[in-house]
Amino acid sequence: MFINYSEQVQKVIISLGEALFNHLGFNELSEEEILIKYNRGSSIELIRSNYEDTIKQLQENNDETIQATKKMYTGIISDLENKISMNDKIMERKILDVMESKEEYFKLEKKNLEIEIEKLKENQDVKDMIEERFCDKKDFKNPTEQGDYAEKVFDSIVEKGLPFDNKARIEDTSGDGGSGDRIIKFGNGIVLMVEVKNKDIIKKSDIDEFEGHYTKDFKENKIDCAMFCSYRTPTIPNRCKAVVNRYFENDKVVYFGVNDNLTPIEKKEKFLQSIEEVYIKLSDKKENDKVKETVNNVNNIYNLHLKDLKEQKVFHTEKVKDSEKDNKYHSGKLSEIDKRLNLLYRDIQNNKIEIDKTLLDDKLYKVQLIERVKEWREKSENGMKKDWKKFMKKEVDMSEYDKQKLTGIKVSDL
Repeated sequence: MFINYSEQVQKVIISLGEALFNHLGFNELSEEEILIKYNRGSSIELIRSNYEDTIKQLQENNDETIQATKKMYTGIISDLENKISMNDKIMERKILDVMESKEEYFKLEKKNLEIEIEKLKENQDVKDMIEERFCDKKDFKNPTEQGDYAEKVFDSIVEKGLPFDNKARIEDTSGDGGSGDRIIKFGNGIVLMVEVKNKDIIKKSDIDEFEGHYTKDFKENKIDCAMFCSYRTPTIPNRCKAVVNRYFENDKVVYFGVNDNLTPIEKKEKFLQSIEEVYIKLSDKKENDKVKETVNNVNNIYNLHLKDLKEQKVFHTEKVKDSEKDNKYHSGKLSEIDKRLNLLYRDIQNNKIEIDKTLLDDKLYKVQLIERVKEWREKSENGMKKDWKKFMKKEVDMSEYDKQKLTGIKVSDL
């Protein structure tokens, strides 16, 4: 019952009743009309009757809308289908025309190529030249044939005659179990070991094998330099990108490679330039080593002489201290040694010899330098000037050590 609900629920019931009351049109009637209309049937029948009328009306309206919409879209779809059908026919015709045109073109090109191929077959020399210049061989029966292909490229480079060294010779060492694939002996005596790889990808095992070869050859003093050449890629794993010569181990190991998109003749030119750079670098180093060896030999001679005299002087000095009896003898020896040292010091100063400074007797060396200064002052018009030291350094060819010692000489010493 209504009174059994809470006040809030009662408000909901009243609100729903009021909505239904208005929906059924009772709000537009008088009280008498309301009671008459209500008494004609229950509220449920009124509601059912009202909704059935509404549904019927909506259904009639919707059927008309659906039919109109269907008719409209049927026309649109029909037009689109007609247009698509027409476009398909046009495109089909165009495709057929293009295909026929391409087929004629390909037939003509095929015929032209067949004629060109026949011409090339008639001239084997031309065919061989084209293959040599523009086509690298890629299909090989086995890895040995593949390696031989790239190694023979180096044979042809050297055997043709190197423009920078026409006395260079190449030896095949691929079957020796070491020493790489080739040994190039240059006219000046330099020996270069060459390891050649004809692979798309250089593996770590290839580098390890190369290291084993050059380590052995360096140990046996067979070569001056080892070169790893990659015929199809400049990427050397765990080493470098060798698009130019990359040097390791004090310039004694070289890596170089070329990209596979180059023609054979371009690759030959790249490898020739690479070999020439190594040759120049090794030749310069060899000349420098000779110069250094010569200088070191001269320096060692003077150092040994100085060491011997110094040791003698120390020995005889000790003897003088130990015995007054032998004083005269050893004093004479000291005097003789000093004279010899004076001559040696003068020779060292005049020739700017680089010697071990710890072997010098500073006092005697300074005496000789003072004598040299006196000689110059007597001959030079700048000898008596205030800045005479500056002029002497310019006019006299002196070592850096003698210039330093000159700074400590005073006019009173002269």
